[in-house]
Amino acid sequence: MDLRPSLTPPRIDTAIVPRLAALVKEIDLLPDGEAAAQIAAFNTAVGSTLVHQDFREYFASQSAEEFARAHLIEHAVTPTPGITREEIVELLRRAMSSRSQEDVETYHALLRVNGAGKAIGWIYWPPDADVIPGAWDEGREIGEYDPSAEQIAEWLFAVRLWPEG
Repeated sequence: MDLRPSLTPPRIDTAIVPRLAALVKEIDLLPDGEAAAQIAAFNTAVGSTLVHQDFREYFASQSAEEFARAHLIEHAVTPTPGITREEIVELLRRAMSSRSQEDVETYHALLRVNGAGKAIGWIYWPPDADVIPGAWDEGREIGEYDPSAEQIAEWLFAVRLWPEG
């Protein structure tokens, strides 16, 4: 399926990622109240409104480069009015099949900005885990969990996290 241009990965200036990553590392190491200029430089370059705490301990889950790239992507995507169920399914399908971490992050950002962020967790973990007795955590093995993009979209609609489109 072809997606509207607003639902395709945006172009980001990857040439600035090393400079932004250096700022991320510097901000993380600076004491509170001493990173205002660096935070402002990062926010101006990215279009974000992050605060000092947002830079703390980024390294626990990603590199400074990944942090910078993720924020560039997050602030480059915009909501698409009238997004349809079929478009959500296609975004999920692309997120689930991509081999590139950058593409996965981009499709996750597109889902989040368009109100379907809950579906991202369902790509990796069943929505009924820890909710229904005898469900995934008490019954089937997680290795059996292999939802389709269509099934995840159906869950979004079933729990009314997404309006019928």
